[in-house]
Amino acid sequence: MNKSLLFIFVFAGILFSSCGEKEVAKSENNVKNEVNPAHVDFDLLHSDEKAIEIANKVMKSMGGRENWDNSKYLKWNFFGKRLHYWNKETGDIRIEIPSSDAIILMNINTLEGKVKLGDAEPTKADSLDKYLELGKEMWTNDSYWMFMPFKLKDGGVTLKSKQKRLMLNNEYAYALELTFSGVGETPDNKYIIYVDPYDYKVRQWDFFPIPTMKEPAFSTSWDNYLQYGNIELANVRSTDTLTDITVFEELSETVFTSFDKSAK
Repeated sequence: MNKSLLFIFVFAGILFSSCGEKEVAKSENNVKNEVNPAHVDFDLLHSDEKAIEIANKVMKSMGGRENWDNSKYLKWNFFGKRLHYWNKETGDIRIEIPSSDAIILMNINTLEGKVKLGDAEPTKADSLDKYLELGKEMWTNDSYWMFMPFKLKDGGVTLKSKQKRLMLNNEYAYALELTFSGVGETPDNKYIIYVDPYDYKVRQWDFFPIPTMKEPAFSTSWDNYLQYGNIELANVRSTDTLTDITVFEELSETVFTSFDKSAK
């Protein structure tokens, strides 16, 4: 947002006061009309204009901010390891973990919920809290793998543009450096996000557990963008596939309250 400068002159105070009021009103209107407003805790101070412009174009290419905001119920399978249901509006989630016959029902904002392990349901606070914390960690990781392009201006994110870089497919792309401050399970992580200069789709990311690392721990392509509801999502990460992706207009609340799988 542009900041107006205030100049005070003895003989023109009224005139410049009036102009200042107009500038404030104009700035407020810009915020209201912003098609992809940043989270209130997005690091605007240390992010650069070009990076923000590219992030806005990424959002538009994926279906736009309004369609993302209106995609209330989401479902996806994280490489066959975990099946997620997410009420994006309330923060309620359901995670089914076939390998351990576990189901976690919780709210990612309050960290309140319940867990079922086989036929058992932990009730002791220390045991339950451990599994709810694990559920939050799983959801944080898995949702980022699924929806990262929509989260480039989230709270705690700093976004900087870098020179164009060569991707795994030997094509050049815009490069965005994405770092975090005080958010997430691993705030020291860094990503380089590769954005196609023609259609502004994310095509690759590089992951750095420590920001000072010169080479990434891994690089993964983002492929096969498809329409789900009113948004687009890539369901392939290099050689792995995210499955069961669904955007629901309506979904029974029992999905998030009942362990019964037939309730879905």
